[in-house]
Amino acid sequence: SPRVMQEMPQKSWSPFMRAGLGVAALGFGVAAYHRRRTSLARYATASMPEAPYPATPLSDRFVVYTVPMFDDNYGWLITDTEMGTCVAVDPGEPGAIVRAVEQLGLQLTRVLITHKHGDHTGGNTSLKKQVPGLEIVGTGYEPIPGLMVAVEEGDKFDLFGSPQNLTPTSVIATPCHTKGHVVFFVEPQGPGAVPALFSGDTLFVGGCGRFFEGTANQMYDNLVQKIARLPDETLVFCAHEYTESNLSFALQVEPDNSALQAKVKWVQDQRAQGLPTVPSTLGEEQAYNPFMRCGQASVMARVGASSPVDSMHLLREGKNRGQI
Repeated sequence: SPRVMQEMPQKSWSPFMRAGLGVAALGFGVAAYHRRRTSLARYATASMPEAPYPATPLSDRFVVYTVPMFDDNYGWLITDTEMGTCVAVDPGEPGAIVRAVEQLGLQLTRVLITHKHGDHTGGNTSLKKQVPGLEIVGTGYEPIPGLMVAVEEGDKFDLFGSPQNLTPTSVIATPCHTKGHVVFFVEPQGPGAVPALFSGDTLFVGGCGRFFEGTANQMYDNLVQKIARLPDETLVFCAHEYTESNLSFALQVEPDNSALQAKVKWVQDQRAQGLPTVPSTLGEEQAYNPFMRCGQASVMARVGASSPVDSMHLLREGKNRGQI
């Protein structure tokens, strides 16, 4: 179980209702979701300092800021806008995180680490030196630089250490990309609040991570038996901007998938403007992500699979090659 987390005082709050965030597994549902999210982001950030960091609200109090790192990584700042505090997820490039925290006028209190790769853990040591009292929380299944609180499958804690448990967070073990990979499922409390999954390199928009230290059976378990059972409206914050490549491959698998076609158009528009394509929702992912759809008859037939796990294996081999 996780070690005792530092508690921080919190104010009471009453989130406003945000109807319609659940995304239907249809093209028009995808578009409607993104229009709604843009509108909510304006509301949530109205009183926050301006900065070039796209914001995704989880409620009227909690916001996730996107921090681009390296060539295609994303770090995430989960922010309590009332307290002015934030938690960084996979801060591989410490300079980028520090700049974002300073420009947004926030206080960094905690770091979450999904797995051991350097583009996710590279900021730990530097950030600990620069930020007094910073707590590094991460997978307990593999070595993590500067780790202070090790977490494992089934562990639960409040993201901001609130005694009111306003942001309960669950740890889900997802071994495969690395043997010790975990993801973090955050459930902000209050009417209309939207859950969020920080999926590291396990689940991407339209794809999944390479099986560096695991098997197709493990990734099937991760995506289909664990993650797919979370609410459809869950926002998926992955660690890389791989969406265009992933959806190009997905079109080879299901060229007639209308939800996929709609997503491709939206992604092209986003990237043409230099904007991120993350987050998506789990409802979306189950409508067009071939790895989450590996058990669908159309996907299995396309790759010539004898079972959903075999389909997962063949899909990953095809993606590694760049073609079915």
